[in-house]
Amino acid sequence: LYTGHPGYQLIYVDVPASRLYLFEYLNDRPVAVQDYYVSIGHQGAGKEQEGDRRTPIGIYHTTGYIPGQSLHERYGYGALPINYPNSLDKSRARSGHGIWLHGTEPGWINRGPRASEGCITLSNPDFEELVTQLGSHRDIPIVIDDDPEWVEAQQVQQARNDILTSIIKSIDHTMASLSGDHHA
Repeated sequence: LYTGHPGYQLIYVDVPASRLYLFEYLNDRPVAVQDYYVSIGHQGAGKEQEGDRRTPIGIYHTTGYIPGQSLHERYGYGALPINYPNSLDKSRARSGHGIWLHGTEPGWINRGPRASEGCITLSNPDFEELVTQLGSHRDIPIVIDDDPEWVEAQQVQQARNDILTSIIKSIDHTMASLSGDHHA
């Protein structure tokens, strides 16, 4: 989730919890600014092929926004298509298309936890709020995770600092070795 610039947004879907989180990069760290209930595919997660009624797992990006009035009413307020299958999916021979983040049929409050053909669905008010909060509707990263491991921000920062310290020590050691070789 580290990006290095304020205002960066990322959508994270915690599949087991049926939750979608909108993260924004604030005060030098990612902060969950919203979370919503979501529904996934009838057959769960781990999409492999066209028509398996599963939601893909991986890192994707939105490709734009389609307003609801341009779609069948089952998409509700609208849709944010994602780039499934991405290059990794294609290299693993995964197939399918039309995986979207979208609203729900008019008159429905929400769908059940596994009630889509493979898309990620939100209630119409939640989807409308999400679309409004997004600074853009294109190239927003979406992480769909079926096995999340939540850790405290301090643990992430400490791990990041440890890695950077190790890299710097390795560079210093290499530079010292090179410098010593030239004087021999």
